[in-house]
Amino acid sequence: ERVAGEPLDRLYGHHKTLGLWAIGLSVLHYFGKTVGGTVVSVVSLFGIEAAQVGRPVIDQTGMNALELFWSALRPVAVTSSIWATAFMVLLGVLALSKRIKYPAWLTAHRLFAVVFLVLSLHSVRLMDTTDFVSPFGWINLVVTVVGVWASVVILVKGAGASKSVPATVRAAEHAGGVTILTVEPAKTFAAAPGQFAFLKVSGHEKHPFTIAGRTPEGGIVFAIKGLGDFTAALSETVKPGDAVEVEGPWGALTPENDVPNQVWVAAGIGIAPFLAWLESERGDAAPAGTTLLWCVKSKTEEPLLARVEALAKDAGAALRIFESGGERLRPEVLFSETFPLLPSRLVCCAGAGLSEKLARAWTRAGGRAEHFRREEFDWR
Repeated sequence: ERVAGEPLDRLYGHHKTLGLWAIGLSVLHYFGKTVGGTVVSVVSLFGIEAAQVGRPVIDQTGMNALELFWSALRPVAVTSSIWATAFMVLLGVLALSKRIKYPAWLTAHRLFAVVFLVLSLHSVRLMDTTDFVSPFGWINLVVTVVGVWASVVILVKGAGASKSVPATVRAAEHAGGVTILTVEPAKTFAAAPGQFAFLKVSGHEKHPFTIAGRTPEGGIVFAIKGLGDFTAALSETVKPGDAVEVEGPWGALTPENDVPNQVWVAAGIGIAPFLAWLESERGDAAPAGTTLLWCVKSKTEEPLLARVEALAKDAGAALRIFESGGERLRPEVLFSETFPLLPSRLVCCAGAGLSEKLARAWTRAGGRAEHFRREEFDWR
């Protein structure tokens, strides 16, 4: 986040795009070297031997031990890169599949670090000697060294280890498929309202959750909907007194308290960052003209309804609730009928489908892109 100037949830989108490009270019490179040479040789009528251009036979006569070792690395670098490229394509398919479970998805991503280490040998060993003193060679070496360092850190420590702190579960409340989990970090955890953190429970992979509030003692409150295997089983797997690990804080969906006339849109458990916002305003007024639109399955079955209503009333924010079985939020008319006067900010925490519809409606209404803010958790 510090280097890129972007919140981590948005960086995951860039990461996915760059990863697909990396796989595609690696495959293109492989076929360009293997198939391309043969095609060129046949078309140019120079014979198949022309395909061997770029694969020199190295005379090892008179070489010292270091030179012999460097020479022996070449066939290893070539052969291993072929297998690594094929393995990388397989990992890419697994990473894009929504059928595999979250732990397997994370494992596939970790294995990309192994692929990078193998391909880094190919990248460096197949450089010509003169490349090492050229700008191309310097760039290649810097990228390779940084990538090797990152790969080793991921494989040895895991991503985010430097921002992880041990914590203890202080309370776990379960109602209506939602778990309100309060954990107390072992040291100061400076999170702003609306940021998120990764929670790691013993025996499970870490999962990202929005921080829904703080306790006076510095504890962190998560509001977690049982949508998957891990979250649905939290009522059985997490108890007060359990040791957990929290990594973060991450993200930048923090309140702009000095900007009036805002519209906040939440869908289901997407209310979590706005809970933190309203909680931080307790005793003070929310930005003037703030309206919170919340889409829920059913008012009568929503366990957080009373809390949201109380916090919104206390902060002076208008609250409007839409139910799946009743009145539904219609993004296409939101800024022509509901808000004919365009709000100064539109902030959204919802699924990708609703977020995209709101983004298009905001643009059509003349809203500026930088004034539409959302949390992007559709990482897969």
